[in-house]
Amino acid sequence: MSRKENFMNTTIEKLPKKTYKLKITVEKDVVDKAFEHALGHFAREMQVEGFRQGKAPMNIVEEKVDRGRLNGEVVNSLIPSHYSAALREHKINPITSPKVEINQFEKGKEFIFTATAVEKPNINLGDYKKSLKSLETKDKKPTVEDIVNKILETVQIEIPQLLIDEEITNMFSSLIDQTARLGITIEDYLKSQNKTVEALRAEYSKIAEYNLRADLLLNEIADVEKIQVSDEEIQKTIQAAPDEETRKALSNENQKWYIKSILRKNKVIQNLINYE
Repeated sequence: MSRKENFMNTTIEKLPKKTYKLKITVEKDVVDKAFEHALGHFAREMQVEGFRQGKAPMNIVEEKVDRGRLNGEVVNSLIPSHYSAALREHKINPITSPKVEINQFEKGKEFIFTATAVEKPNINLGDYKKSLKSLETKDKKPTVEDIVNKILETVQIEIPQLLIDEEITNMFSSLIDQTARLGITIEDYLKSQNKTVEALRAEYSKIAEYNLRADLLLNEIADVEKIQVSDEEIQKTIQAAPDEETRKALSNENQKWYIKSILRKNKVIQNLINYE
């Protein structure tokens, strides 16, 4: 299915597991204007012999500007707005950043890129509370992991591959940071663990899928049970930090959103433990 507006054309392909591939074509006039705007930005900063700063002719600026930086600025100005417009056009509500592939990019031509987006997977909780009855035992109280695993046995959640790939990338990035702090390379780490990159990726893939299923499960239960976290609870968590620098870092909106997410899931887990 495709649609055209006055500045772009979009084609959408529906893939399994609530995944959508959007092919977006931006008209060349819009691309040329983006180049002009980016060149203007560089012209204001550039020092060119014989001209006052910001006064060099555009053709000279274009000759001297770093092409990679120029192209990067143009692409970064075109993708977000046109991707957002395509989402609105096709009424898609993604839950993560898209996977973007540039198909055509050149001044004087249409800009064509493909963005793969995923929406929240369909989740069928069923009678998840009933599934906890089988965990009753005289010997020991079930752990949080026991409870989550038991519910996951009964619910249906299909995880899009894009989410798994994104989680694997995050895990590898975290590993790179950890090994760098230890002063060793990834190759050294893999050798010490007697693993290959492929084996580690397969291991991370299983972990990523489990973590995503558990995370989506807890969020879905929170929605169903209408579990909320107040601003006061978020602020109390921030104030519990040991120093002012940490409290300040936790006070930005992204960190507040993360704290809210953690607190909400903790409430779900506590409710499940108490129910069980």
